[in-house]
Amino acid sequence: MNCKIMGFLCVVAWGLGVTCQASILLDQVNEVQPGQWAIALLGNGGSRAQTFTVGQTGKLARIEVGLTGAWQASAYWVDIAVATVADGVPDFDSILASRRILSEDISLPYPSVPKYSISGDFTSSEIQVTAGEMLALVVTSNLPPVPGPPTNVFGIWVNGNSYPNGKSYYRPYSEISEAFGDFHFRTFVEIPEPISASLGMLGVACVLAMARNCCASRCGLTAVER
Repeated sequence: MNCKIMGFLCVVAWGLGVTCQASILLDQVNEVQPGQWAIALLGNGGSRAQTFTVGQTGKLARIEVGLTGAWQASAYWVDIAVATVADGVPDFDSILASRRILSEDISLPYPSVPKYSISGDFTSSEIQVTAGEMLALVVTSNLPPVPGPPTNVFGIWVNGNSYPNGKSYYRPYSEISEAFGDFHFRTFVEIPEPISASLGMLGVACVLAMARNCCASRCGLTAVER
């Protein structure tokens, strides 16, 4: 096979390997059903966390969390972060990456209808995760405490201890305590397509073979001499 034809095939193989996109798959999920919810308050400098166990090896792509509450008169923000876990307890000070969502980008649902109100895209953070690894999602807000019944406060959907592979925690100031109820949340992991890696390796092999053969041809070497 001459160098031009081999070069063309190599470019095709390499191009296919590069253009194949990774798949973003739903990994962990805890769904709170309508009528089975409670509220965990946010604000006043406190943070809440939910530990979860990674199900698929890849790269953490996105985290979605359910929030509820009444309309707020002033602008606010909510931070959703990923933290490490030590002995099953989230380390609120060991943040791997964080995303801030502004109030204008948050749609609060009616309290009896659970909804994924905020979403954090972590693809660019390059957080590599391994199946069986435990991490924590941490939610913090600058909202001040609001007096009144539960429907007039801003909180996180929870539903007892409904998620078997993790627990929820609360840190009002410096003390960390286990909280009642797991978050309404789901996580997504980016998984590389196997065909992409295979075609990439094929492209590299083609390039090496082409370089060897072309060099041999130019040098006038015979098959025996090679």
